[in-house]
Amino acid sequence: VRAGAVARFVHSTIIAALACLAMADGALPAAAQPAFWVIRDADSTMTVVSRTSRRGPRAEVAASWQRALAAGVVPEDRSEPVIQSGAQFEQIRSRHPLAPHVAELLGVLAGDGWADDHLVVISDASGVILWLAGSPVLRGPLDRIGITEGAHWDEFDVGTNAIGTALHDERATIINGPEHLVFAHQPWLCAADVVRDPSTGRVLACIDLTSPARDGRSIALAAARAGARLAELLLERRSSTPGLLPTPAAD
Repeated sequence: VRAGAVARFVHSTIIAALACLAMADGALPAAAQPAFWVIRDADSTMTVVSRTSRRGPRAEVAASWQRALAAGVVPEDRSEPVIQSGAQFEQIRSRHPLAPHVAELLGVLAGDGWADDHLVVISDASGVILWLAGSPVLRGPLDRIGITEGAHWDEFDVGTNAIGTALHDERATIINGPEHLVFAHQPWLCAADVVRDPSTGRVLACIDLTSPARDGRSIALAAARAGARLAELLLERRSSTPGLLPTPAAD
C-alpha cells in the first residue's frame, strides 16, 4: 500500500511539473551564440569566463567545463557524438534493467498533452542514450546535435550536459543555455537525475528532460527528479512482486 501511495505521489508531481512546463513558451530556440571564452594561463591552466554572468558559472558547471576541456572537447565542435547501433546496441537496450518499464515511464513523462515542448531521454550509466520520446517538433533540431538513440552523451565526448554531469556527480543537475560547453548545445535546457538500483544503490541510468532554454529551471529539475524516483519505484516493485521475473542486471 505504501509503495502504491508513493508511486501515485511521484506520478502527480511529474504531471504538475510537466503541466507548468507546457504553459511556458515552447518556441524553438534561436541559433547559439558563444556565451563564454577560455583563458589559458602561462602554465596552460584553463579558466572559463561566462559572458552572461559577472559571478561566473556555478561551481559544478565550471568543474564540468574543466573536465571536458581537459578531455579535448572543443566548444566550436559541431561533429556528432559517437553512436552505437545495430545488434549490439539492441542487446544493450533489451538487457537494461529499465527495459521492462520503459513504456510506463515514457507514458508518464512523454504522454499525450505533456510532451509538446520537451523531449524525454533515458540513458544507461555510461551516458549512452537508450530511449527517446516527446515533441516531434524538437526531434529534428535535437537529432542534428546528436541527441539520438545510441549516442554517447558523457562529458568527455560532448562536453557539459545534464546527462553527463548528473552521471559524473551522481546526483540531479540542470544545465541551462550557455552553461553547456559546446556552442551548438547552448539553445537548450537539460535537467537530469540518476536512477539507482533500489537494492545496491548503484547508478543504473539517467533520466533527462530537454527543452528550449528558458526560465523554469526548478520545474524541469523537479520533473526529472520525480521521473527518476518513479523509475526506482518500478524497479523495486518488480523485485518484490511474486511471479515477476527479477530485473535484469546491467552490464
